[in-house]
Amino acid sequence: MPLLNPLLVSMAVIIPLLLLSGISYERYFQGSRILNDLLQPAVVALAFPLYEQLHQIRARWKSIITVCFIGSLSAMISGGAIALWLGATPEIAASILPKSVTTPIAMAVADSLGGIPAISAVCVIFVGILGAVFGHTLFNLLKITTPSARGLAMGTASHALGTARCAEMDYQEGAFGSLALVICGIITSLLAPFVFPPYLDAPDFPAMFTAEQAAAIRSGCGLDDDALAFALLPLAAACSLTPISHFHVGAIARGQSGNLYFGANMEFSGAPLQQSVHAEQSAVTHAWLRGEKALASITVNYTPCGHCRQFMNELNSGGALQIRLPGRAPATLADYLPDAFGPKDLDVASLLMDEVNHGHQLPLNDALTLAALAAANRSHAPYSNAHSGVALETADGSLYAGRYAENAAFNPSLPPLQAALILLNLSGGDCRAIRRAVLAEPQDASISQWDATRVTLAALGCQNVSRAAF
Repeated sequence: MPLLNPLLVSMAVIIPLLLLSGISYERYFQGSRILNDLLQPAVVALAFPLYEQLHQIRARWKSIITVCFIGSLSAMISGGAIALWLGATPEIAASILPKSVTTPIAMAVADSLGGIPAISAVCVIFVGILGAVFGHTLFNLLKITTPSARGLAMGTASHALGTARCAEMDYQEGAFGSLALVICGIITSLLAPFVFPPYLDAPDFPAMFTAEQAAAIRSGCGLDDDALAFALLPLAAACSLTPISHFHVGAIARGQSGNLYFGANMEFSGAPLQQSVHAEQSAVTHAWLRGEKALASITVNYTPCGHCRQFMNELNSGGALQIRLPGRAPATLADYLPDAFGPKDLDVASLLMDEVNHGHQLPLNDALTLAALAAANRSHAPYSNAHSGVALETADGSLYAGRYAENAAFNPSLPPLQAALILLNLSGGDCRAIRRAVLAEPQDASISQWDATRVTLAALGCQNVSRAAF
């Protein structure tokens, strides 16, 4: 039985023993150091099955290296960056970053990054237990039956514990798990100290990488644009808010500038489902609000729905926008949305992400109202001319402003409140900590965002909402 894993049993015995005896963890750790040192020859012993599978390894070495590179990179990025996004200190993030390699390597890497080796050891054990106990159940659910694929996945994600479990299940699985264990340990040791400290030292993670940061990661890891975007998808999906569906979707928008912008789906309990935000909408809007002028590609972990395809058809990059999906051939938006209806069918020349300034003014000096007005002046509403913007103030005094993004098909239009909530969420803010909100829109426009804005904010616990009409 997976639950009778020796590590689980030993923990169930040792933890109560330490609590009852009053022995501190530090004292226990020092006394058991010899056992940690014995992990190294134990890991080396796992190399024996590799020798017997050498012919298969030689035939597949390119695929094996690629899988281990992407797996190691995803594990490090998701571990460290999610920890930062949730408010962890750089020290804790550095401790979590090497969670998917063996304990001796993880502790050494964490120490070199300024982390806490003991915390790394705990994270390694936790990850290993998860993989050993639930890994094969997940493989069965996903119908992954190839021994080499199962072994590489377990060795990459769950180090020696996962590999040991593979060896119990199938000799070939164990061999490929051992190989992944070794390769990922080397990759993590080489890359972690040099590639990631600049991001771990940042006080806030903005859910984006500049072109320079992306280039540094690509250079250090030997990845191209698409491989890096695929590796970042788990991190983007971790930003989702899905209290209704619990279905996490992440997207990466690559701007013409080379910057990478994260996006994630959002749902709001108590509000109508049509107020939800799709991951592609989130990534596009995030890039737009950060000042990006055009997009080169969108990478997403699930096929874009028709709603999102129509939304992206409003962009100034048009049908040439590249759409990237795991396991799919590269394609353009035009391939996903043939015979599309768009702005040109309504004789509209202004496109989403074009730089505009509508010039509306208000005789007010309130900072939040002026932020909403500035957003309205840069909104995209060529069909109704109902330029609108929303600004939110959170409990800590931070301001987030969003612009209306209208669509030729009308229904896929993104309200300004949702745009502001996207920026708030991806900046690490709390959507239920909104203290005050302002909607800026025309006095006599053909449509109004007022009712939908009030209802959605009320569902998020904010009643202090005002309308500034120009």
